[in-house]
Amino acid sequence: MFYENLTCFIALWIGVLVMRRLWSAAHQPLPAAVSSPKRKTPRPLKPRAPNNCPICGRPLPTPIGGNVRKPGVLPWRERRSSRGTLRAKTICTAGYACPRPDCDYFGNTDSTFHALVGDGKRGADGIQWLCCQACGKRFSSRRGTALYRLRTPAAQVAQVLLAVNLGLTLADTALLFCHSEVTIRLWLSRAGEHIQKVHVHFFQPLTLGHLQLDELFTTLRHKAYDLWVWTACDPVTHLSPRFNSALAPNSWRMPSSMPCHWSWP
Repeated sequence: MFYENLTCFIALWIGVLVMRRLWSAAHQPLPAAVSSPKRKTPRPLKPRAPNNCPICGRPLPTPIGGNVRKPGVLPWRERRSSRGTLRAKTICTAGYACPRPDCDYFGNTDSTFHALVGDGKRGADGIQWLCCQACGKRFSSRRGTALYRLRTPAAQVAQVLLAVNLGLTLADTALLFCHSEVTIRLWLSRAGEHIQKVHVHFFQPLTLGHLQLDELFTTLRHKAYDLWVWTACDPVTHLSPRFNSALAPNSWRMPSSMPCHWSWP
């Protein structure tokens, strides 16, 4: 009799547990969507493929660096003697050209076409010299730059120009680097002339086939004035040939359509 009562009690207890489990499962709320943890660092941006925009991904319409080739002149490697008496190239000479006007390879910067080879290094900075095998002209790799025929190390000249560019006066720069103001003014003028030559060589003959216009906005003087900036950017070379700006009071509002006139420098 005792064992029968115990068996009935255990069966009843198991039934209660099963019913309780089924009831809790039926009335359990749906699980909420698992939210992704917050990023501690900015989300990395993935660059788009050039195929997304065929206009932006097309090649440059004109080459950036020009190679002057006189008519009837063959590449130097095709004019070399079969006896092998001419020196082989040991350094890259791309970007340099023979400065002699009467040379067949004058103004040509293509290393596979011109006749330039290395001619050793000179000076404390180890300035590379070049030699044209066609005419025998020897010249420094700094020819035509702001550092041509300067005895001061190039690193020190760069530090002086950087200090002046950051806003240091000529008197303070001369006192800091132990150079006279006349010397620093000479370096600045030569650097300006070199920058002008670089601008004329690379930017004036450049043809931009496609432009992207952008509009920037910010506030000045405790939001009393609005500053609008309109920029034009080439998506291929990432150059900004022109930008315009306008400053207006905060009460002034930008019209919905405004004509923009862009001019080349």
